[in-house]
Amino acid sequence: MNEKSRKSLEKLLGFAAQIAEKDWTEYCDRGGLNLKLIGKDAGITRSVLYHNDHVKNALLDIAKPLLEKGVIEKLPYESKQEVKADSSFIRERKSQEINKLKEENRRLANKVADLQAEVKSHREKLKRFELQERILTTTGRLPR
Repeated sequence: MNEKSRKSLEKLLGFAAQIAEKDWTEYCDRGGLNLKLIGKDAGITRSVLYHNDHVKNALLDIAKPLLEKGVIEKLPYESKQEVKADSSFIRERKSQEINKLKEENRRLANKVADLQAEVKSHREKLKRFELQERILTTTGRLPR
């Protein structure tokens, strides 16, 4: 590794050490890391970010935990085709989750309707018993 590559790598690693995990969201753009902004803030040129293998590997090492934790949706340097495949998988997974939630919503709506009907029947019975109680207290007899 030549001197310029080593300095660029040190700048990137120093920058990454200063950024807390929650602050990486500021460097996200369209589901991935904004390399242009990272390079600007780290003091590294764009060409170094895209052509220096040591810097690229360091960026990938930084991005992998962020991807696993859901901070970003794709790794840097992925082609658009790979991202489309991943995003279709994510969309499919989300649609499955949505279908499960819709089914649970229907089930809960049915349960609410059943419970409301039960409450209504209990209220009607309560009204009848209150009427019988009123008649019993005033006349001393229960109506037939």
